[in-house]
Amino acid sequence: MLSNASVTTILPVVDMNRARAFYEGKLGFKPEGPDGDVVP
Repeated sequence: MLSNASVTTILPVVDMNRARAFYEGKLGFKPEGPDGDVVP
């Protein structure tokens, strides 16, 4: 039953600019989704 379910992880941050720089710059994730979420 859960083997076909999608998974979402939410990581709360205090400094959005610093978090975005890390996830986009260091890890290479791209903003996607309606809110500009950063995903791999």
